[in-house]
Amino acid sequence: MMTKKVLIVEDNELNMKLFHDLLDAQGYETLQTREGLSALALARQHQPDLILMDIQLPEISGLEVTNWLKEDDELSHIPVIAVTAYTMSGLIHILLVLAIVVVLIRVLQGRRSIL
Repeated sequence: MMTKKVLIVEDNELNMKLFHDLLDAQGYETLQTREGLSALALARQHQPDLILMDIQLPEISGLEVTNWLKEDDELSHIPVIAVTAYTMSGLIHILLVLAIVVVLIRVLQGRRSIL
């Protein structure tokens, strides 16, 4: 079985490292970018199984990038999970990231229920 790929689109270095390390520890390959426009190019080139999209990117909204992905016939099949840490701090932020990774793993494993 081929290793599943997750494209992480995140401008926060700590979040990027946390997502990467947790997914890598579970055996998933990660692609990483901090920019929305490069996310489109990476998605076209690598056809990831899932995209983890920060919705508050510096140059363009992650929501807008997600809309472009969903309007593109070659990319619209890729599931996108939108995340943000806006206004969160400390332990709440870390718990949210961990919860998102659990959801990611379940989606990648093809489970119908995320709970």
